[in-house]
Amino acid sequence: SEPVVLAQAVEDASKADAVPVWNRTDWLTPKPLPPLEGVVPTSTFAVITCAVGEKGRQLLEVSEPSIRAYAKRIGADYHVIRGDVPLNPLYPFEDKFRIGQYLEHYDRIVYIDADIIVPADAPNLLDMVPANAVGAHDDLPHNTGGFA
Repeated sequence: SEPVVLAQAVEDASKADAVPVWNRTDWLTPKPLPPLEGVVPTSTFAVITCAVGEKGRQLLEVSEPSIRAYAKRIGADYHVIRGDVPLNPLYPFEDKFRIGQYLEHYDRIVYIDADIIVPADAPNLLDMVPANAVGAHDDLPHNTGGFA
């Protein structure tokens, strides 16, 4: 049954020589992405965050005011990717990759994790990263959740 397979995958992933869980294809069938709802652009760019599951909702309770204020300050629409259950229970961060769906509606997107508090004086990232480029922060050196 699925819970046993997922439990075994988690146990296998904890072994020192384990293949990272997101590279496994034998235990999870890809699911189609749920459609976006209620996207009515008022700008050509957006600030997006992701709050899936209870942990995501808890993080967003703290960070959302700063992220929403940042979006307003730079003239961007604001959206939250939400869900009660992650698309992939072994890699809950996968839901953030749904930002690609927003590219049908916006020319440029700033994605900010829900565990980030944006300072009031944060620069406009759209001014810092050229429109034909992708800007990213390397989280790998700071990754302590077992997904490194």
